[in-house]
Amino acid sequence: MEPLSKIWSQMSGMQKLGTARCFIVMPLLLLSFTLSGSAVLSFLAPVVLPWCFYIAFNHGRSSHNLQAAHGFRSSATQPVFLGMTAKLWYMAAAAAGVVMIVGVMATYPDDNTDGATTALYFATFCSFFFCGFLTRIGLRMGWSSVTACEPGTDPAQVLRLVNPDAVRRQQLIYTLAGLVVVFGALSSLSASYPVWAHGSGGSSSLTPEEQGLLNSLSN
Repeated sequence: MEPLSKIWSQMSGMQKLGTARCFIVMPLLLLSFTLSGSAVLSFLAPVVLPWCFYIAFNHGRSSHNLQAAHGFRSSATQPVFLGMTAKLWYMAAAAAGVVMIVGVMATYPDDNTDGATTALYFATFCSFFFCGFLTRIGLRMGWSSVTACEPGTDPAQVLRLVNPDAVRRQQLIYTLAGLVVVFGALSSLSASYPVWAHGSGGSSSLTPEEQGLLNSLSN
């Protein structure tokens, strides 16, 4: 498969923005879900990580479609990375999500007044590493799933985008939607991150002056 640096150089500006969206939006979304404190959202890692791979795969495929000036066709063989097809990578992504959940639960302290710093570091590392790794693989495999046709190829063997401009507009919409998700994730993290880092608001999170005032009032 082509390296990501070569794929990047062939992309248009909007496609590069879409690639940046893949690397930024999904890690922040996964981390905000993990730290949300909601029992439902915190267990979505096995869903978000395969979704991350799916978005990257389709972005790589559609980007290569747009670069194929004389049309394109599906690759004769399925793209394989590290001996695994896209189907196996979906399964591996879901498994990575389970590992992430188990790791966060195992490192979360029993005392809720203490900051879950170990779990926080583990969740942050997993979010950015897994999402970044799966995005790189998905982009490369999606790009390799399509073969650009040479001039003079039999028209019966050529596929063409029905409306390339509509695809570009769709990429713009997805990019704008990605910005909304980023702002939402950052807003969520601004509330949840301090709790994980410093505790749930008990005495351990108070400054010495605040603790002294609290002690004097209690006496």
